[in-house]
Amino acid sequence: MNDALTSFLTAYFHQDWKSEFSNSLDAVNEFISTSPEELRIQLLCEVELLLYKKDLKEDLVWLLGGNFRPESEGFTIKLWLQEIERALQESMGFK
Repeated sequence: MNDALTSFLTAYFHQDWKSEFSNSLDAVNEFISTSPEELRIQLLCEVELLLYKKDLKEDLVWLLGGNFRPESEGFTIKLWLQEIERALQESMGFK
């Protein structure tokens, strides 16, 4: 589990991600615009599974290899994952 999420976080939220993107949602949008639908669906499924958990760890991104803390942009981990979910759903015409 979390293969797509781990790949996404390590590819888009590496140590120097801030030199490429102005904020985390720009990185999400770059993933969306450059990734095939199959990868977007995989990531969406993993994000949605995580959102059903009641005990999300705030350092989840770090635990999965990403160099980002959602609170640095005013998000909790849950709110940040919800933003990713929304963006992915919109990109595929689900909402």
